[in-house]
Amino acid sequence: MRSSPQSPHGKGSLQERWSPASSTGHPSRKPREHGRISVHAVYRQVLVEGKYDPNTRTVTIESAPWNGEEFAKPSAAAIAVVTHYNPERNANTNGWRFWRVSDTGRLLDSLRDT
Repeated sequence: MRSSPQSPHGKGSLQERWSPASSTGHPSRKPREHGRISVHAVYRQVLVEGKYDPNTRTVTIESAPWNGEEFAKPSAAAIAVVTHYNPERNANTNGWRFWRVSDTGRLLDSLRDT
């Protein structure tokens, strides 16, 4: 049996932290903070949380060890996560498909201008 992914912040499993707030199944967190959108990724069973700024298209990773480091592109932030947790892997990663919007669970790509 697989265990639930753990938060690097020691606040319990993903299932505990991301329990549905309503029948829609959306997480019980505020998705926006000053125009930024809460995003997350689960990579190698580790929850990594951040904020996406739709005006600048930057991603700030809030989880340790980045602690607020801003990346110019979603892919740069995704590559940082992959490199940290899986240094043997080729880190090229499409950040638009790596990050998920925390309030909907949809890919960050769903917010991208077409």
